[in-house]
Amino acid sequence: MTNIKIAFLGSVGSGKSSLINRILTDKFSEDILSTVVVDLEIWHRINQSAVYFYDVGNAYSLDTLIDKTVNNANAYCVVFDINHYQSFKHAISLLETYTTRFPQSYFYLLANKVDLGKPQVDRDTIANVLIEKNLLEMVYVHFVSAKNPKYGNIRELMQYIMPQLEPDTVSEAPVDCCCPWLYF
Repeated sequence: MTNIKIAFLGSVGSGKSSLINRILTDKFSEDILSTVVVDLEIWHRINQSAVYFYDVGNAYSLDTLIDKTVNNANAYCVVFDINHYQSFKHAISLLETYTTRFPQSYFYLLANKVDLGKPQVDRDTIANVLIEKNLLEMVYVHFVSAKNPKYGNIRELMQYIMPQLEPDTVSEAPVDCCCPWLYF
C-alpha cells in the first residue's frame, strides 16, 4: 500500500477545511469551524493507496509544529481566498518557503471562493507574482470553489493530482477538469 501525504496550507478563512470536506464527502457545510492547529483526514482509494490530508490551521505562527507535521508531503495545496488580497500575499509567502524547503514535492496554488464576492486577485496578478518570485515553473494554479463545484470542482482536480503522486503512473488532465485552468 502506498501512503500519500497532502498538506493544505493557507490563511484563516481561505477554505482549506471546506475543500477537504468537499473532497471526502462531496458536500459543503456552512458549519465547519476554523482549524486550530492540524486536522488529519484519511481517505483510502480504490487502488489501496492511503491518502492523508493534513488541514493546517493558522499557518502564520506555527512554523515549528507545521514543519514537523507536514514535513516532506507529496503535495502542498496552498489555498487562498480570491476575494482577499492579503490571503493571496500569505499564500505566495508560504509557496516561497515550502518550495525552498521541499523542492521534490508538488505544489498547487488553489484560488478558492471564485463564486463569491468580487475577486481582488485575477489571473494576470497571479501570473505576474509567480514570475516575479520565480515560482511559475514549480506551481500548478487552479481556480476552485468548495461551495459550488461548477466553478471549479476540487474532486475532479484530485482525480488529476492523485496519479501525479502515485509511483509508476502517468497523469494527464481530463479535458473538462477544473475549468477554468490558468495557462500561460
